[in-house]
Amino acid sequence: MGKVGLISLFLLLNTYISPLYSANNPSVTFTKENDGTHTFLIDFKFSYHGNIDNALKKLTNFENLKDLNPTIKDSYVEKSSLDVYFVRSKFRDCVLFICRNISMLEKVTYSCSTSIKCKIYSAVVSEDNNDIKSGKTSWDLFFLDNKTEITYSSKINIFIDAPDFLGEKFIVNSFISNLNYLSKAINK
Repeated sequence: MGKVGLISLFLLLNTYISPLYSANNPSVTFTKENDGTHTFLIDFKFSYHGNIDNALKKLTNFENLKDLNPTIKDSYVEKSSLDVYFVRSKFRDCVLFICRNISMLEKVTYSCSTSIKCKIYSAVVSEDNNDIKSGKTSWDLFFLDNKTEITYSSKINIFIDAPDFLGEKFIVNSFISNLNYLSKAINK
């Protein structure tokens, strides 16, 4: 096996195996819909070693989301009014050596009911020619014992332009990898 073959094998094994051995273990399940899209359900809990105000500031720093997610190349607020933000994120999505750029618009709101409990909601705004068809995400933040516990829950409907056995596995591992990255990056 040549160098290219070994590198390809290493990348393939790394993509399939390394997320399974991470310290945090997000739950990612999916179903294939009749229209060819896939619905992914994602649940993840992690801690921010600081107060809830700082955790909220980091998670809602919409201009710098790339600091918390390595696949985001750019993010910005397209428009806002009162407590509603329309946030555009641009991703670079790669399956093996085939990459594409994805743009997603989300409607984001957040509020705190007490000084120890906050919630962030986001929903994908449907746009033509977008592989992410719909999605809803919630972040529950709760301050306890000098740290903020964060629970992330998401339901995302995506069109995958790759064979199921390949595309599904890479999407799942991408979610797991990105969430594990987030749990480390937020504490920097």
